[in-house]
Amino acid sequence: MVENLEARGCQLLGLKDVPDEESQINRMTENGFKSGYCESMIRIHNSKLDETEKLRIEKIEMFDEFEEWEL
Repeated sequence: MVENLEARGCQLLGLKDVPDEESQINRMTENGFKSGYCESMIRIHNSKLDETEKLRIEKIEMFDEFEEWEL
C-alpha cells in the first residue's frame, strides 16, 4: 500500500520516523502530552465503521491492500 500511495503522489512522510503505535505514543509524550493513544487503520476499519462505509472504502482502489493497514 505504501508504494501504491507514493506512486499516486501521496507520500506518508512520517512513516519512517513513527512506524508503529509505540513510536506514535512516544512522539506525543516527548512533545508535552501527558499521555498518548493511537489506533491502527485496520482496527478503526473493523470496529468503528458500519458496513456501508466499509463497502465505500473498499471500492477506492488506492486503499485495496488492507493487510498493510496494521502499520
